[in-house]
Amino acid sequence: MIKWIVFDMMGVIFEDGDTMGKVLFPYVSEKNSVVSRAEVTSLYIRGRVGKLSSKQIFEALGFRDEPRKAEEDYLKKLKLDPGFKPAAEKLKIKYKLGVLSNDVSEWSWNLRKMHKLDGLFDAVVISGDAALHKPQKEIFEFFLKKSCVKAGECVFIDDKVRNLVSAQEMGFKAIKFVRAETDDEIWPTEIRSFKELGGAIEEIQKSKSL
Repeated sequence: MIKWIVFDMMGVIFEDGDTMGKVLFPYVSEKNSVVSRAEVTSLYIRGRVGKLSSKQIFEALGFRDEPRKAEEDYLKKLKLDPGFKPAAEKLKIKYKLGVLSNDVSEWSWNLRKMHKLDGLFDAVVISGDAALHKPQKEIFEFFLKKSCVKAGECVFIDDKVRNLVSAQEMGFKAIKFVRAETDDEIWPTEIRSFKELGGAIEEIQKSKSL
């Protein structure tokens, strides 16, 4: 029986899946034209496993005077899917809800605070806190231990196949969130909006009972 619905943040709860390439780098390069994509990527990767704080990242990117203001401006550019909250509130009646996301710790915390999301979740695991990242199986184990739940009792929703593969190998039921046609491979269970999520979960429940 499915007891938990576990969401990725970027590309699922928030619309932008490639936040580094499509949001962070354009924002930084607009303010500091000499910074390279490789520099931004390197700092972001170190931050999302807890090796750098948000302040350290933005200072290294040239925002030494106002790193917190830079963080706030960047986070405001990330768009919450308008369908998420209504869907989550309905799902919460029947299931526990969780987050399992790769991100800098402070960015994720402040995003959830900015959009008043934390009240929806029963457990949150962020790579920057865990010092682990998807698709490492250890971060899925970390979530299961924190939530005191079995993998087979969880549905995991992500926009990247590599993360879904790891989740499925751990025993999670996995759903791919597709926002646009990409070269990424097709997944057996896909949704294109949160309106489709309830039906997808029901189908997973039925197939499990057969």
